[in-house]
Amino acid sequence: MLTSILLFLVLLYYLVKATIISHRLRSYDLRRLLIIPVFAPHGESINHFLKGEIELRPKLKNLKKIVYLLFALLIIMSVAGYSTVKASTKASAKAESAEAFAEKYLMATNLQQWDQLYTYLHPDTQAKFTRERFIADRKQYGSQFATSIKDYKVETAVKINTWIDTKGTGTEYKNVVEVPIAYNFKDGTSVTITVHLAKAPDGTWRWFWSPADAQLIEHGQLGKLGQFEFKGLTIESTKDATMPAKTVSDNTSTFVTVKLGVTNKRKSLAQLRDFEFKLTDLDKKIVYGLNSDVSSSLNLDAQKPAVYLYSNLSPNLESELTLIFEVPAEANYALGITYKNDGVMLKLK
Repeated sequence: MLTSILLFLVLLYYLVKATIISHRLRSYDLRRLLIIPVFAPHGESINHFLKGEIELRPKLKNLKKIVYLLFALLIIMSVAGYSTVKASTKASAKAESAEAFAEKYLMATNLQQWDQLYTYLHPDTQAKFTRERFIADRKQYGSQFATSIKDYKVETAVKINTWIDTKGTGTEYKNVVEVPIAYNFKDGTSVTITVHLAKAPDGTWRWFWSPADAQLIEHGQLGKLGQFEFKGLTIESTKDATMPAKTVSDNTSTFVTVKLGVTNKRKSLAQLRDFEFKLTDLDKKIVYGLNSDVSSSLNLDAQKPAVYLYSNLSPNLESELTLIFEVPAEANYALGITYKNDGVMLKLK
C-alpha cells in the first residue's frame, strides 16, 4: 500500500513537470509563427531564437516515457495488490471453522445486531427473504430470546453429506455441518439447539433461517392448513406421566400431552404424514419435536374415533389426536403445525 502511494506521488511529480514543459513548448510554437515571417525573407537563421525549444523537446519525450512507465507500473501493482487482498480474504474465510462462525453468529444474536446477522445468512435465504422482513421478525421474536440467555456453549460441529432446508429455501445442500449450541437461560432452564451451516459460493460459512410469523390461532379456534382443520383441545403436563412401553426418556422429565381435534376437509381419505407437529415455547421461541413413537401408541386406543397418528382420515369427520412432547419445564406453549413451508400455530391456553 505504501509503495503504491509513493509510486503515485512520483508519477504525479513527472506529470506536473511534463505539463510545464508542454506549456513552454506551446509558447515556442507561437514565437515561431511571429519570427519566421520576419526573418526568413532576409535569409537569417532563427535557431538562436528557438534554442530553448530545441533543448526542451527531447526532455519532454523522455518525460513521457517515464510517465507511461510509471503509470503502467502503478496499474500492475494495484491489480497485484487487489488479487493478494482477495486471495487473503478467501483464505481467511476458508480457514474459519464452523464453530468460529457459530460464535460470531451467537455474538450478533446476543447483541441483537439483526442487520449484521442478516449478512451471515446463506445467499439462497437472502434471495427468498428480504432484509426488512428478517429484521422485523427478529425484533418481534428474537429480542426476548436474546435477553433471556444467561450463557451458551458451541459444541463440536458434525458434518453431514446432504440436508434439505425444508422450512426455508426448500433446497438440498451438500457437505453441511450441524453445530449443537447449548443454551442456559436466566430462569434456570437449558436446551441444546442445532444450527445447520453450509458454505456460500465465496467459501464462507452461512446459516439458514425461516420466518417465525406463522398464523397464530387463539385457543379453541380453528386453524386451517393443507385442507385440514385443526383445533387445540387441551394441554396437560406432569413430571411423572404414565407412558406406554416405549418411554420418552429414562430420566424424570416434564411431559406435555396435547389433545388435538383434526378434520379432513378434502373430498377423499387423507393422511397427516406430510404434516409436522412441534411444540413451541412462545416466550423463548424454543421448539421441541414430537415423540412420534409414544404419540402413535396412545392414538391406537384413542376414541372419538380411534385413529393412528398417520391413519387415513375420513372426510368431514373430526378425529382426536394425542401428541406427546418431552420438555425441560412448564412454559407458555403453542402447537406449531407445518405443511409445505406453510404453517399455523395453535394457542393451547
